[in-house]
Order: sequence, then C-alpha cells, then structure tokens
Amino acid sequence: MGMLDPRSIIALGAFMALLMTLVLFFMRRTYPTPIGGLREWTWAPLLSFLSAMCFLLRDRIPDVFSILGGNLVLFWASYLYYVGSQRYFGEKPRIQRWAVLAGVMTLALLWFVQGDYSYSILLAIVCAALLCIFVAHCRLYLRQPERGFAAWFMLGTLSLQATALLVRMVFVLRGTAGQSPLEPTLGQSLYVAVYCLTILALAIGAILMVTDALRAKFEQLVAYDPLTGALSRAAWLASCQRELDRARRHNRPLSVLLIDLDYFKAVNDTHGHHIGDLVLVDFVKRAQGLLRAHDSVGRFGGEEFLVLLPETGSRAATFVAERIRSEVARPHGALPAYTVSVGVASIEENPELDTVGSLVERADQSMYRAKALGRNRTGWMGL
Repeated sequence: MGMLDPRSIIALGAFMALLMTLVLFFMRRTYPTPIGGLREWTWAPLLSFLSAMCFLLRDRIPDVFSILGGNLVLFWASYLYYVGSQRYFGEKPRIQRWAVLAGVMTLALLWFVQGDYSYSILLAIVCAALLCIFVAHCRLYLRQPERGFAAWFMLGTLSLQATALLVRMVFVLRGTAGQSPLEPTLGQSLYVAVYCLTILALAIGAILMVTDALRAKFEQLVAYDPLTGALSRAAWLASCQRELDRARRHNRPLSVLLIDLDYFKAVNDTHGHHIGDLVLVDFVKRAQGLLRAHDSVGRFGGEEFLVLLPETGSRAATFVAERIRSEVARPHGALPAYTVSVGVASIEENPELDTVGSLVERADQSMYRAKALGRNRTGWMGL
C-alpha cells in the first residue's frame, strides 16, 4: 500500500488554512459586537497557510526561507491561536517569554541551516518550541472553571497536536525521523496529516468559541435590562416561577416586592431623560447592595421594579422593603432626590392558590396602598 505524499497533505492543509482565514475574516467583519481573540484567530490560519507554502517550496527556494522562515511562521501561527484564547478569556498575553523562545529557536535554526546541518536536531528544536506553546495553551483551557463543547473541542485538538509533537520527538530520539519533512515515511506522513487536521480543527474550534460568546451575549440581552442591569421582565417571571415551585415542594416561604419610583415623570420632565436613566441605574445599584446573592431584581416596566425574595416570609420581606425605601430616601449626590413606594406580597397569605401572576398582582395592590397613604412608604396586604 502506497504511502501518502506529505507534499500533497501539506498542500491540502494550506488550502484549508486559507479557507478558514476567509471564514473567520468575514465573521469578524459581519459580527455586530467585538469578541476577544477573534482578530488573532483570524490571522493564525493565514500564517499557517504561509508556513505551509514555505514547506512546499522546499528545495526550490533557499533554506533560510523554506526552513527558517517556514518554522518561524509556524511558531507565530501557533502562538496567535494561544493569544486568541487568552484574549477570549480576558487574560493579558505576555509576549516577552515567547519572543525570547522564538529568538533562541531562530539562532539555533540559523546555525544548523547555515552551518552543520542536522535534520534531527533541527526537528527536535522546532518540536520542543511548539510543544511549549501547545502545553501552555492546554493549561489555559484546563484553568477555566466551566468548559462547554467548544472549549472541550479546542482542548482535545490542542492535546492531539501536543501528543503528535511528543511522538515526533520520540522518532527523533530513535533516529527514525527521516531527513526531510517531505520524505514519505510513515511517521512523517502521520505527523503532517495531524498537523493539517489541527490547522482545520483549531479554526473550527475558534468559530465554535465565537459562536458560544455570541450566544452568551444574546442570552444576556434577553435576560437583562440593558440600562440598569436588572433582570428583564420575562427572565424575572421565569425565575419567580422556579422559586415558587421550589417553595411549594419544600413548604418554604417566598415573598415578592413591587417597587415604584415616586413622581418619576417629574424627574424626566425637570431634569431630562438622561438624568432619569441615571436615577433608575442608581436605584438598582442601591437595591442590589441590600439584597442577598440569591435574591433578584427585575425591571417590570418603566420605573417599576420587582424583587424576588426566596426563603423570606412577609415580616422579613417587609423589613427588606423598609431598608430599600430608607436607603433610596437618603441623599443621592449629584442626582435629584427621589423616593419609592413598595408593595409586599408573600405566599404565606395564600400558599395553595398563589401563582406568579397573583403574587405580582397583590404586591401591586400593596404598592398602590402605600401611594394612597402619601408615597415613600411600604404597603402590605394587612395594612
């Protein structure tokens, strides 16, 4: 059975790298929001393509370009994939140590290209340098507390390439690495095939990571109010339904606050909508600062907000409502003074028949009782 020609495999890998460059380029141009790492992930397969072209032109151009240039470009292509992942996860790349490694590799390659040429030693140097990058890249993904399919795909691809580099170094130590990257030996053909597969797989992994980031951004847009950062109405109602079901299963208390900013229209009319927006942001920030981690604030609409208080009965919920009301009534620095009226409802009052809708409705009635008594008050059904 004939051996696959490494030159043909490298040519196929170069074509795939160029194709992936175009895909990532148009993704970067058309996506509406910047995503960390996408720029580096776009350039990495292009450098892989240029590296493959250098290897394909072996024996047709000077060794300083085909050997030194090809391996250096491959080094930086691998590094750009790593930098892309770092920026994606919000880490700051540290290029100094990698620049030093690239410099050492360059000097070593120049020595063997221009002086006493030894393919095995040259191969060992390149494999060791690339292995450092892929191991560091793997560690980056292993440090992440949560890994979805895209991250596991990237980790698997990186691990495959790191393993291939280790196996290739074993071939070097055994003296069976051959005398040229284009020599059609079994080990050489397998490594080149894995290398080309990695070029394609890393680009696909980058696309999957970008897609995950976009999905997370869209989910955030749906789940959170873009102005205040509070939960959207739909997300809050869904959260309330989950907590209500849990409270019923375990016979636990649950309370809801409905909070309305008093005379908010006058704030907008007097100070402008921009100041009104700042007041809404200020209110959510103050309210969240008084709540527990598992409590949640949602924007019900306009200047009305809902607060979900799991494991909280009516007396404790009234205390929380009063804390929020008192905190909001304090001076607000450069912002105009404002107050809130708060309604409280709890499933303690109607444990079997309450729904999310009835809880919100009763909190709304309580809030209007507070307004009827002069605003800047807390109302509840027993008032």
